[in-house]
Amino acid sequence: MAVETAPENGVKPGSAAGRDVVLITLDTTRADRLGCYGYRDPTGGSPTPNLDRLAARGVRFGDAVSPVPMTLPAHTSILTGLEPPHHGVRANGEYRLAPEHTTLAEVLAAAGYDTAAFVSSFVLAPRFGLDQGFATYDANLQATRRAVFGQQNERSGKAVTDAALAWLGSHGQSAERKPFFLWVHYFDPHDPYAPPEPFASRYADHPYEGEIAFMDAQVGRLLDGVAAAEGEREPLIVAAGDHGESLGEHAERYHSRTLYEGAVHVPLLIVAADLIPSRVDDGEVVGLVDVAPTVLDLLGLAPGETPDGESLLPALAGRPDGGQDRTLYLETLNTYLDTGWAPLYALRRHDAKYIEAPRPELYDLANDPHEQHDLLAGKQPEAADGAPPDAVALAAALRHRLESQPGVVEAAARRQPVDPEVRQRLAALGYLSGGGSAPPDAADLPDPKDMLPLHDKLLAARAALAQGDPGQAVRLGRELVRAAPRDRAALQLLGEAYATMGDLKHAEQALRRHLEIGPSVAATVLLAQVVMQQGRFQDAEALLDAAAELDPGHGAVPLARGDLRLAEGRPDEARALYRKAAEIDPVRFAGLSKARLERLERLLARR
Repeated sequence: MAVETAPENGVKPGSAAGRDVVLITLDTTRADRLGCYGYRDPTGGSPTPNLDRLAARGVRFGDAVSPVPMTLPAHTSILTGLEPPHHGVRANGEYRLAPEHTTLAEVLAAAGYDTAAFVSSFVLAPRFGLDQGFATYDANLQATRRAVFGQQNERSGKAVTDAALAWLGSHGQSAERKPFFLWVHYFDPHDPYAPPEPFASRYADHPYEGEIAFMDAQVGRLLDGVAAAEGEREPLIVAAGDHGESLGEHAERYHSRTLYEGAVHVPLLIVAADLIPSRVDDGEVVGLVDVAPTVLDLLGLAPGETPDGESLLPALAGRPDGGQDRTLYLETLNTYLDTGWAPLYALRRHDAKYIEAPRPELYDLANDPHEQHDLLAGKQPEAADGAPPDAVALAAALRHRLESQPGVVEAAARRQPVDPEVRQRLAALGYLSGGGSAPPDAADLPDPKDMLPLHDKLLAARAALAQGDPGQAVRLGRELVRAAPRDRAALQLLGEAYATMGDLKHAEQALRRHLEIGPSVAATVLLAQVVMQQGRFQDAEALLDAAAELDPGHGAVPLARGDLRLAEGRPDEARALYRKAAEIDPVRFAGLSKARLERLERLLARR
């Protein structure tokens, strides 16, 4: 590919019409860990030479933010140009993009593009709706043995790059071929941090940066493959992080529970080397919601629905920076949905951030980029002394916006629903109150910044259970639930730990409380297994019916139903159900299905 830059102001709507489009998404990647954003590794070099070279050939946006620090909703915003309240995907795992929304892939497919996606985490599996518009949607991930309880399923950057390169090779280099839209997603920087060699040794004390370095090497392979497929043509390339990683800052080890910069400041690079002047744009805030409108504007195509983001063509053309007064919306409902803490919302300007929480926060990002000095000091904006003149305006604007969009209780209700008839059956059996427990008002919930240390306790409890110490897991789990009674993750952990100890009574109590707050497939199946062990087969059947309503394609349901059939003395039906688990959900349940089948045959052989 050529390296010349276009003359200034050469970018116009439609000036990239008909070009191939490559979207590279970098999961869990902080902007300040890339060399092109100023990072230097312990050796004094850059861990990201390939992304650095890409940045040098296009526009690097210095102040790009994610609307939400979670993979599925952030990618949904990238592909639709919509903010989470408008596309409806508010968290991982329990939401699906509705078909009435239009993705970038759908617009490009309608315009004659060949569309292909290669993703590397189950969080982006087709069942969650982002396959809309893709002729090829490759989510060929590796199964894990204990996926019933929510462990990550992923494939390495090398495997996803191999798959994308194979597709590029088969796509051909004919001048008559259709243009393509290729999306490649890299999950490697997500925890656990375990880079392969030589990056494991090179970054022994910095494994997160080692994962980013490994990912960058795979991005380099992908870019080489794109160059070979393009020949003399120049593609339009976008590389973007979906969210960052807190790395212990502000007491958050990973992401999803805060809206501080470590979790939401992301890299964003846009490159078409013969068209877009190379430059650094540090003078305005931009967002992931701008990606789809910008790509479509460059291609001269209209969006399928009005986006929340805006086209970045003025910045790409090298015209003077604008947008310094622009505000972008941020949120995380994970604190409410998973742990029973207050939700967090924010408005982000280039120079300031206001966070709506039980104790609101305001930061002067120009002078305090690491958010060490809360200008509100725990006061409400109207009562804060010495706050910037626009503090009250930012708070008022955000609160007005929140009044005009679905509230957190409504957002929670839009998770995968339990069929009313199934809910009634569960209530009749005593597993749910008539309508489920009433969710509390967000104003009555604890502030996440006060509760963040509990997450380390949850991680310690999970580690104790994995290491064969369910008693310690129970002790820690009980402490968690006393501090946060609506923490679904803690209740599920507590239920599993009690079940492992054989204390089925207390396991059932913990899991019932989980279902009252918000049913999930994993907790519902686990409860079915607990009551099954007590010989209450009718109850177990009803619970598995509810789990199937939550997610008909979840392999845990036929797997557990196979256990139930075996307990009922129906081994042939159990065998068929074990096989079904692998058929409908091979990524997560192929290994578990095989283990169950092997165990069944051993049991039958002894009879």
